[in-house]
Amino acid sequence: MHARLGDLTSADVVTPELRARLREDESRLIAVYSPEQVSEMRSWKTWAGPFTLQEMARRAAVPGVMYNLMYRVDSRAVHARDAGYYVEARGGEGLAMRLPEQVEQHLMPASSCVVTTLKLIGEKLGVNRDTELEELMTQIQRVAGV
Repeated sequence: MHARLGDLTSADVVTPELRARLREDESRLIAVYSPEQVSEMRSWKTWAGPFTLQEMARRAAVPGVMYNLMYRVDSRAVHARDAGYYVEARGGEGLAMRLPEQVEQHLMPASSCVVTTLKLIGEKLGVNRDTELEELMTQIQRVAGV
């Protein structure tokens, strides 16, 4: 919200309802934690803490090959590092999203890696979500045409 409000071209998307909801969420966090902790949380690199996704994978004993060879490269599409494949300019209309023919090249392998990693983390934590994860993997394979 603060980033949008600080940019004149996107400030108008912050509706009074959105602003109220975010303030409410922030108040609930402050009630559980402290204003100082919530302020510190804003600078975290991930939703889970002040460490990177790679560090999270290490802590969960996810094999390095999964992170470095499967996720790191293939997640570029998810993080829009190769946005040229997913966005096209439409004259005076601005930018439009598009799904390229090669979506499976990055998105599906990265998604598959994420689901596999969630399964490994679930095993470490003793959380059995195999049914849901198998369904996610089935959908990934369906979209990828496997």
